[in-house]
Amino acid sequence: MYFFTYDRPAVVNVFIPDPPYNRSVSIRANSTATMTLNSTHMLSGNQIATKTITVTSDEDISLVGLNGRSKTYDTFLTLPFINLGTKYYIITYTVGSQYNVKQFAIANSNEDVLITITVSGALFFNGTQYTDKESLTFAMDPYEVVQFQSDKDLTGTKVESTRPVAVFSGDQCISIPPNNCDHISEILYPVDKWSDMFVIFPFMTKTKRDIITIVSSENDTKVNIHTAEENWQMLLHEGGHVNITVNGGMIINSTKPIMVIYLFTGGSNSMVSTFDPFLLTVIPTVFFSNYFVFVTMDSLYNYILVISSRANAAGIMLDGMSLNTYPLEVSTFGGFTASKIFVGRSGGRHVISHVSAHFAIYIYGIGRAESYGYPMGNRPPAISSSQPLTSGRRFILAFLENADSSAPLTVHLVTYDKPTVVRVSISDPPYDRSVSIRANSTAIMTLNSSSTLSRNQTGKNTITVTSNENISLVAISGKSKAYNTLFTLPFTSLGTGYYIITYGMEGLYNLKQFTIANSNEHVLITITVSGSLIFNAVQFTEGESFSFAMGPNEVVQFQSKMDLTGTKIVSTKPVAVSSGDQCRTVTRGTCSNLSETLYPVDKWSDFFVVFPIMKKMKRDIITIVSSGNDNNVNIHTEEGNWQVLLRDGAHVNISVNGGMIINSSKPIMVIYLFTGGSNSMVSILDPFMMTVIPSVFFRNYFVFVTMDNVFNYILVISSGSNSSSIILDGKPLSKFPIKNSTFAGFTATRIYLGETGGRHVISQGSARFTIYTYGIRREESNGYPIGNRPPAISKCSVICTLH
Repeated sequence: MYFFTYDRPAVVNVFIPDPPYNRSVSIRANSTATMTLNSTHMLSGNQIATKTITVTSDEDISLVGLNGRSKTYDTFLTLPFINLGTKYYIITYTVGSQYNVKQFAIANSNEDVLITITVSGALFFNGTQYTDKESLTFAMDPYEVVQFQSDKDLTGTKVESTRPVAVFSGDQCISIPPNNCDHISEILYPVDKWSDMFVIFPFMTKTKRDIITIVSSENDTKVNIHTAEENWQMLLHEGGHVNITVNGGMIINSTKPIMVIYLFTGGSNSMVSTFDPFLLTVIPTVFFSNYFVFVTMDSLYNYILVISSRANAAGIMLDGMSLNTYPLEVSTFGGFTASKIFVGRSGGRHVISHVSAHFAIYIYGIGRAESYGYPMGNRPPAISSSQPLTSGRRFILAFLENADSSAPLTVHLVTYDKPTVVRVSISDPPYDRSVSIRANSTAIMTLNSSSTLSRNQTGKNTITVTSNENISLVAISGKSKAYNTLFTLPFTSLGTGYYIITYGMEGLYNLKQFTIANSNEHVLITITVSGSLIFNAVQFTEGESFSFAMGPNEVVQFQSKMDLTGTKIVSTKPVAVSSGDQCRTVTRGTCSNLSETLYPVDKWSDFFVVFPIMKKMKRDIITIVSSGNDNNVNIHTEEGNWQVLLRDGAHVNISVNGGMIINSSKPIMVIYLFTGGSNSMVSILDPFMMTVIPSVFFRNYFVFVTMDNVFNYILVISSGSNSSSIILDGKPLSKFPIKNSTFAGFTATRIYLGETGGRHVISQGSARFTIYTYGIRREESNGYPIGNRPPAISKCSVICTLH
């Protein structure tokens, strides 16, 4: 057993009842210790024995188990007790079993437990044979372990317990190639840790292709497999499974939780003539994290495979150095990157991390007639209301010009677990007001329309909002029949690089516009134009650039009759940028203001899930903007899949006909234009625009506000299996008027919330989702998204939740 500590030294105790073993070891902080057990502690045949190995520590540690010796061993990362469960499905293999012994074990802790096994294949217990779909129940005493062996494939056998247990499965000696064999085993994840999206890449180029096995825990589970060659779907029922050969990059998603196991089949390559197989769990994307400690083995060719979004691979550090300083092989698929790194032939402890981006790693090694492999991931930490989302203590914003010059401006201030004092200040016209707000409540502050910008203007109109506790802020520009809402980013989420998006379609006044709002410091702005802009009486056209300085609290607004999408803004310090249309035509003679707070490029991402907001006469539009050249954007829909190649600043508009998955090789921004139109409830709907939230920003807790006197809705986008457990205002979604639609393992749940504005809370225990809040009425509409950038995970939070 390999123990490794983190920031603190630990005393680790290992206890086994039979044969008796009780030993403690002190381990320094940030180091590794090894403890060897006698082979008498190994199970044999169909056996029940008090051989549970209990490891306790006074500080958080990780534990890698190694079973075997030279030419026949395997490793597995042991789950801590808090991550064990009460329901498992067994997985074994029929390929290349020299002795034809499939096996699994159940290890109990220090309490009595009742076990029920529903068989797939055939098992013997207490002299009785049980075959397909037959069940057996028995009790286990404290510290007991039971091992089952069979000559039948046991995949899909269900294990249920009244208390958490640990379950292992594998093969006594799998033979790939023939005449040799190697022990394989893996600790299994309980069903409540299964998930619905996985990214897979081959571990290495070799003579024999590897295999993944997908197991379902529920009936009617639709599993979608996306590869470079083709995409297909299969239907699995409870305990059902399918084996798939790994030919290249692969994305798998499902409508209900699944388990995916990777069988490295062994074989040979240019370095090793014959290496053995091993077995490991594929880490779902929801378990990706940004910090891992791992160990490698002596005298083998040791590798790690790092799977990350393509945009974030460059920022990952291994033992304090970037990945490109190591022998490295890189492959990409569907917006994800697999980086295979050779880390030498000496065993040791390693640390891999990124400042904030999440990834998963697989550690493995090969030698002649030898191999090992284990995965590392981290279950997502639960996010409570004490960790408010997309929130902060400081905001800067500005309101784009509204065609209705008398339109009032309001800000909705949302608090979380603590009361706060919020101050709103504007330099010109002077405004300075503070308000005290109770915990878990909302306050509204109204500003004068003179704070709105006009034409091509520079002024000291920046609105600064500060709070002594975290809050969220929703801004509204306009009044009846001409207003828009936007969710304001806190200052900590602003950036120095943006791309503008407007719409080149009909507009009553045909004025596309954007603003740049500065904080309390001097800043230099450089704009590279797409379309046409006038600044200081000079016209700048396609591809031309100009620079200017902005003083503290200044705002600049640009307007143009040409589409400005792709215009690039670079600043020397963080600024806030909004864009839209002064008045987009709805019907002849009427129009509606459009505006949206833009995300900076460093908050863009490469995987998005899109569903239509609602059924209506006129289809909506998404706009995709690229931040880099040679950006391959993949669009997956029910009608078909296609790819678009975009250069830096280029964009494409796509009609939204149904569910859609978008991934890209480089970061993109996706904006949703609700085009207005009509439906069965409202004869004339106004348009609005809002940012599509990338999946990496999905979280499990949101607070939002709705508006008075409109039909209020939210659209919740989640993995297919998690929507039923989402709680809205203390009630499951099924208690509300809802409509569901599904695509490729994701569910969109549209919920009607009535015509009264108010504060709402939506959450789930740990599963992540995002929401879009919107309201409609005759010649009125509003909409805004809520997502949250992933929090940086420290060493402590990782080890406390996984290892």
